[in-house]
Amino acid sequence: MEKLITFVAIKNKPLDLFLMKKVSIFAIERIVEPTEILAVRYNPTKGKHIVAEVLAKWQDIQYLEDFFEKYKSDLESWNSDVENAIIKTINQMKAFIVRLKNAGNSGQFDNTIFKPLHRNVSFNNQLCTQSKAYGIENGSSWLRMYAIRLGENQYLITGGCIKLTQAMQDRPHTELELHKLKEVSNYLKNQGFRSIEDGDLDLLEVEIL
Repeated sequence: MEKLITFVAIKNKPLDLFLMKKVSIFAIERIVEPTEILAVRYNPTKGKHIVAEVLAKWQDIQYLEDFFEKYKSDLESWNSDVENAIIKTINQMKAFIVRLKNAGNSGQFDNTIFKPLHRNVSFNNQLCTQSKAYGIENGSSWLRMYAIRLGENQYLITGGCIKLTQAMQDRPHTELELHKLKEVSNYLKNQGFRSIEDGDLDLLEVEIL
């Protein structure tokens, strides 16, 4: 059975990683070096981590065509047709990869790539925050990544999707991402991972711009 990376929070020190032999729910992989940007792999013994899966979908023309046809009524509020939506998605996905790599080189992810999931929450000194990342910097993207903030500039990405509506509860695929975010967050809490300040895990949404 493959080992699972889990976490220990140490105040004012980098995230300390260690291996647990007995957990098989999911695996976690580092995806941006040298910073602590991690991604969940929901099948712990095979397959790709979730970021690779999401990025593959965002450049799969057939997947995108089927998706935008299914949610064409939502797409109308963006003043876009299916063909242009496909092109926009692929371009925004490529731009996000560049932003992610640049942020990895600088080590600065807080409030640049990742922002708190809920508008009334700030990072402050919280070590574990539910977070979001937008596809482009000006906030006009429908691409999203979702993550848990483990510490300063340290994140665990749990999933991603195309978000055409305001609330995540409005559509099944966005509600699923919220569910995954909360499930992984709850798992970490149950394993004893806590913010030193208040014990909360912060959820993040990344708009892929």
